[in-house]
Amino acid sequence: MKRLARLAVVGGLTAALAMPAWHASLATPFSDVPANHWAYQYIQSLAADGVIDGYPDGKFKGDRPLTRYEMAVVVARVIAKLQENQGPKAASKEDLDKLQKLIDSLKDELDALGVRVTNLEDSLDALDKRTKFAQSLSMHGAFLPNVTLRERPVSETSITNTTAAAVTTYYGAAIPCSPGVNGCAAAAAGTIGNPTAVGAVDPFVNAFLSTDDSNNPFTQASSSIQIRQDSRFSLAYQINDNLTVSLPVHILNFEFGGEFSQQSKIDLEPGIDVTIAHAGAISNLDFKFGLIDNMTSSRTGLTFRAPLGYNGAIPYEEPPQPYQKGVAIKGTIGEGTFGLTDFETSFTRMDDVRLDTQTGVTDPNTLPLNSNAYYFPVVAPQETFTQTTPAGALRTDTFNAGTGPLTQVYLTQKAVDGSVYVSYYDGAVYNSAGVQIGGGAAIPAPAFTYNDAYNAVVFASPLPAGAVVQITYKNLSISNNSSFQRYMVHARLNQKFKGYTGGEVGFSFNRIFDYDDTETVGSGATGLTLVNQASADGYGEVSDTVFGVDFQAPIPFNIAGPGSGPVLFGEFANSKFSPDYRNVAAVGDTAGLVGLKLTVDKVLLTAQYQSVGQDFFVGAPFRYFGNAPALFADYHADYLPDFFGFGNNVGINQQFDKQFTALGLVNPNTTGNPNLTFAFPVYNQLKAQSPTYFSAFAPNSRGESLSANAPIRVGSLTFTTTGTYQHLEEIRPNGLGALLFGPAYATNQTEKYDTFGLNTKFAVPVFGTNATIGLNGQYETVRRLDMTARQYYPVNPTTQAFDATAFGAAAAAFPVGGVFGSGSNVSFYPNYINMRHITIGANASIPLTHDLNLYGSYSTQRYGGAYGTTLGQNISERKDYYTGGVTYNIPKTNSSLSFLARQYKYTDDVVPNFNFNQTRQDINFTVRF
Repeated sequence: MKRLARLAVVGGLTAALAMPAWHASLATPFSDVPANHWAYQYIQSLAADGVIDGYPDGKFKGDRPLTRYEMAVVVARVIAKLQENQGPKAASKEDLDKLQKLIDSLKDELDALGVRVTNLEDSLDALDKRTKFAQSLSMHGAFLPNVTLRERPVSETSITNTTAAAVTTYYGAAIPCSPGVNGCAAAAAGTIGNPTAVGAVDPFVNAFLSTDDSNNPFTQASSSIQIRQDSRFSLAYQINDNLTVSLPVHILNFEFGGEFSQQSKIDLEPGIDVTIAHAGAISNLDFKFGLIDNMTSSRTGLTFRAPLGYNGAIPYEEPPQPYQKGVAIKGTIGEGTFGLTDFETSFTRMDDVRLDTQTGVTDPNTLPLNSNAYYFPVVAPQETFTQTTPAGALRTDTFNAGTGPLTQVYLTQKAVDGSVYVSYYDGAVYNSAGVQIGGGAAIPAPAFTYNDAYNAVVFASPLPAGAVVQITYKNLSISNNSSFQRYMVHARLNQKFKGYTGGEVGFSFNRIFDYDDTETVGSGATGLTLVNQASADGYGEVSDTVFGVDFQAPIPFNIAGPGSGPVLFGEFANSKFSPDYRNVAAVGDTAGLVGLKLTVDKVLLTAQYQSVGQDFFVGAPFRYFGNAPALFADYHADYLPDFFGFGNNVGINQQFDKQFTALGLVNPNTTGNPNLTFAFPVYNQLKAQSPTYFSAFAPNSRGESLSANAPIRVGSLTFTTTGTYQHLEEIRPNGLGALLFGPAYATNQTEKYDTFGLNTKFAVPVFGTNATIGLNGQYETVRRLDMTARQYYPVNPTTQAFDATAFGAAAAAFPVGGVFGSGSNVSFYPNYINMRHITIGANASIPLTHDLNLYGSYSTQRYGGAYGTTLGQNISERKDYYTGGVTYNIPKTNSSLSFLARQYKYTDDVVPNFNFNQTRQDINFTVRF
């Protein structure tokens, strides 16, 4: 019937358009259609949508009923637009449905117009398809630009140099001596001296000093205005109810770990997602190409923790882990004999992310030429120039002008800027200074300019036809893939059991490996050599394979009413890892975790125990893009430990100096030497992180964790409160003494970590609305109470050993009769650790209006104790962090505009040179659609 109706409409089309105006008056009138009839209402609706222009005379008489004939002619006029391939204006699927219903209802009237069939039906079908396409097309994403400015009115400085001479520190800072102190000459008349004799602080120390209250060095901010971008857009087309294709694009100007220098260029990461709702027994089947940002962690994160990548909770901070780039498939196999099975697998390339320690070196591939922040994650360039000949070796290219003038020539290999010169021109021979040293009559060497970007020599005046010129220079070759290509293979299955609600078993596999692509392209004197070869950075090829099993098993026994049944969970994994598998055999180890969850009277209790082998490893080791920091060069583990404050050797060096003055001897003044007295980061080795470390637990750790989450009601207030406790300790003692001073300083006592935490959140009525208040506190300790005394000398980080000058001074001053027989009489405890960290914080969020929200927070952190020097306290530091902001939620959207101001103050009671203030302002504009 529908096809016949459409054919009838075609028949009426020509008549409706060609019939003279008087023809309507001769037609047999039909009964009127009242204004409340559905057909009349459809005409009104289509006119309101702009689909119908009016009645045959061009007018729309909304104050009178319609005849069926008039309705047929109006519909015919609409169809005429279709035949002209114009389509109704603003036609929607709803409008098409209304039009189709009118066509079906007016079949007889349209047939009576007696017009032959045309291609109207095809036009209707085409319009219907176009409308369906438009309705199936959607765009969603988030536009997230950020402007941030950091100001530091007071910058931290080194230890004041009170020695009698200038000191060049272990990190390269040249610090003059204090004028008039200890024999240091006063400033000359008319000049400005340096009254404090300080310099820039160690950049490695500064990387941790300048962090926010997270104490993560990757959250550093530069001192300039930064305009950052981290936006995501996805164009999706729903082909049918079962198939959707999406084209996601990620736009950013700082990479996850960084392929480029931060702030240097915009990076576009396009991808393709194909989602199939049902494919036989498989549902939610998803094929993904591009950024693989939907990887699933194992149940507890022991076997595999998905890359952090962009963290929506804290946008614009520098995430340390990169997303993977490649292909992935995931989905669910429908319920069978055993139940539902979720699966996923991926093959990706991952960046070899390193920590930059050579910030003075700019990246020539970026514009403008930028240096990265110290200790920021970067990725080394994949191509590089290499010098394959002795320093003095030269290459000569010969060029002939031929029949025309010669304006410029391109060298056959990359030249070292500054080494290019004309060595021969029409019989004359020249040296590198442009002086003629042979040949016939004196001929001045042609003047030229060498353009490094094009590797071209441009002559100031074109050389005449027939001229022969030779260009001599030092040449470079090109090495492609100067760093290994790194790949990851990941797979996970999770089985949900039929008839056993909550019962699950998961299997995870993860493999990371470096690939050495050996291939040589090009040869000969005039060829450009590209060599894909082993990395020249001194690092080996990584190989890491991890397999794990995890489970969740509800116990069908309610302890205290419905929903109080315990849930047993756990995970066990095995790894096999080598940082250089061609030369170092892989080492395997195991890890395990078991826990129990229990809900009693709305209180959720969780307890778990972990044991992670000392050689268990998931991921790739952290490495430097440059030399290791002097204060951390002794650390050779494959992961980064968690920062736990700053230690210093001020007190112990004061004791070392006093033993000289007590006997009236010359004081070596190690306390006032910035190369020997310094602060250094202290770490908790029982917590792990790194740019490419993919486990939630540190190797060489074991211990228990407890948590309780409970709603507590006091009067009209409800407090959502969480309390936590964790105890961890090393499986094998791994003390600092052996790392710094050798195996004779090893310890047999394990390091222990304990933490107690309490936080609560509640709402209070303020100004006719509810403000959300949060309070939190944490107490942490790191201890290794090894009180084995050793003979003390100041340590020189440059040599990673006792300072030779201080050692010689003590040996000469105390040759016999001391506590240790000879040399220094000062004791220290290289493996002694007794540090504490206390954090107290509060935050409040107050909705001023429905769309305007005010936010503020304050946190203070206190560090104290002793680390590796004396048994008494040699650490006393404080961090204060203030945050204030306002957010405006744009009405009728899910977008917002926020302004955030942060002030950070660091105070060191032992080393006041490190005290400083820092402010940071951020404007975030978030548009989600």
